[in-house]
Amino acid sequence: MHLALTVPTFEDKVLQRAVVMVLEPLYEQDFLDCSYGFRPGRSAHEAQRTLWEKLMRMGGGYLIDLDIRKFFDTMSHEHLREILKARVCDGVLTRLVGKWLKAGVWERGSVAYSKEGSPQGGVISPMLSNIYLHEVLDKWFYEEVRPRMRGEAHLIRFADDAVLAFREERDAQRVLEVLSKRFGRYGLTVHSEKTKLVRFTRPEGPKGSGGKRPQTFNFRVPNNCQLGGQKVNWVNLNIVPGSPNGISLSNGLGRSMVASSSNKAEY
Repeated sequence: MHLALTVPTFEDKVLQRAVVMVLEPLYEQDFLDCSYGFRPGRSAHEAQRTLWEKLMRMGGGYLIDLDIRKFFDTMSHEHLREILKARVCDGVLTRLVGKWLKAGVWERGSVAYSKEGSPQGGVISPMLSNIYLHEVLDKWFYEEVRPRMRGEAHLIRFADDAVLAFREERDAQRVLEVLSKRFGRYGLTVHSEKTKLVRFTRPEGPKGSGGKRPQTFNFRVPNNCQLGGQKVNWVNLNIVPGSPNGISLSNGLGRSMVASSSNKAEY
């Protein structure tokens, strides 16, 4: 698969970092605790730990393993501008962000322009993605969805990867049915094949006893979060309920964070 990257000039990188330093304290007042990706003082370890603790407290449950199809390539510029206007009144900042969004990509001997997508490789991109998904997913879930649920419900998001956990199966099914419509309003598409409902329970018997093994899901988090166009190494965590490695969360986390991207850590 061919992926076009935006490579900002040194001057743009400095300016983007300055804009992030202005936007960050403003939006940190709004961002919810369910969001862990590319935020100060928050880490992939915390996201994994919080997810595990909530699942253990509920005694298992039903999970929506959410996958947004090509999120960074399809984020709507129009919707992002409207979201920014609701919180940012400084025209200089909004014009700068608009300039970076409209920056062309040199590809196969010509410059291509797009009305959607975030500049991958830019310092500003992680901030913009968090602002977008805060409005599309986080606020919607906790202000509109969760109060309507019959049982306990939680959301854990790291950048564009998210897991929604529910105590009641019916609650999970109801949310799964409306996710595509919700994301469609903002120009995004829920991947119909990768997004799935998983029942998260203890195994029926010890491993090797012939008991039915539970379903698993992947929570994709980075083991090296660096911004500014630096390489981000990702790990697919294959989370398995009732695994012996899940007895000690800190040990399980430590192993997963140093694993290569081709390995899967069992919890």
